[in-house]
Amino acid sequence: MAKKKPATKTAPATKKPTAKKSVAKKPAPKADVNWVEVLKSGAAGVKKWNKLTVAERKAVKLTSADLCGADLAEINFRGLSATKLKAAGAKLVGANGVGASFLAGDFHGADLTDANLRGFNGRDADFSAAKLVGTDLWEGRFLRAKFVKADLTRANLLETDLTGADFTDAVLTDANLSGASFDQTTKWPAGFVIPGEARWQGKGTDPRLVGKGKKAAAQDINGLMARLHTNIDEKRMKRTLDMLKKERNQIFSEIEPTMVRGIVRSQRDIDTVYSCVLTDDGTYSCGTVDMEQCMGLSNEPCKHLLVLLIGLARAGQLDPATADKWVVAANKKGPRWNKTVQSHIADSFLKYKGVQAGEIDWRPTETIPEDFYAM
Repeated sequence: MAKKKPATKTAPATKKPTAKKSVAKKPAPKADVNWVEVLKSGAAGVKKWNKLTVAERKAVKLTSADLCGADLAEINFRGLSATKLKAAGAKLVGANGVGASFLAGDFHGADLTDANLRGFNGRDADFSAAKLVGTDLWEGRFLRAKFVKADLTRANLLETDLTGADFTDAVLTDANLSGASFDQTTKWPAGFVIPGEARWQGKGTDPRLVGKGKKAAAQDINGLMARLHTNIDEKRMKRTLDMLKKERNQIFSEIEPTMVRGIVRSQRDIDTVYSCVLTDDGTYSCGTVDMEQCMGLSNEPCKHLLVLLIGLARAGQLDPATADKWVVAANKKGPRWNKTVQSHIADSFLKYKGVQAGEIDWRPTETIPEDFYAM
């Protein structure tokens, strides 16, 4: 019997040496950029700055930074915060400063023409001799800010906080001050007439009124407008002013020592007219020729009655102080539709029909849109 050959052992496989994993080299640390110096370089620096992310821009410390005289046109400062930024004489034309906060910043003599500073917080900032022509400052906060000799022509100061602000010798031609808050510490240019749409937030009597306490009354059309903006719903005031600004209105009116009444044409339907009345004790109403009460009254004077009052006061035919007192009295009442009121409404319609028939010479007061553009 043949002998079996012993099984041959397989030699163990030789292990290949493992290749060393390449370790990625750490990037060299970025050199710190002196962004203040970059911004001082002008348009090229601003271009680099604007390419930064929001987080990168916010990481740059601008507190007490010196950017005086720098060309920063079109720069993006949106949402940034810094105190005591020095930007006197800087060119900030078309800058984006929406929601930015530069408390106690120095913008003396800076050019901020057409800049967007909506929601900007410029408390204690100095804008003296600055150029803010066409600048949008909507809802900005400028408590104690200085605008001495600044040019704010056509600036939008809608709903801004101007308490304690100093506008001595400033130019406010065609500036929009609707809803802007001011108080007894706000300083205005000499001879400046505070518009009725600005809001009094101070102590004591509104300077647009004459007298003290409850006896204070409007001294002019601006005082009357101030009262109306205080007493009447803002949406209703807007509709009223839109009606006065959109087209001419012919107001047929009768003014007596204890009453004003008249005819106002509908804004929506030229064939519809309304008869309105307001008396010295605050009784008021408005109705159609079918003797239906105006649907726009809802516990305060409708836009037809407001157009009647504002139009006549603006034309100098109704004393603003008288209208003011009657409006204050009306504020304590709702609209009425009793026999006396209906009689006044009907009498005005009867006289108006006489005008249409050529039987009565009753000449209207015409409102001109241009007279109300600033309101």
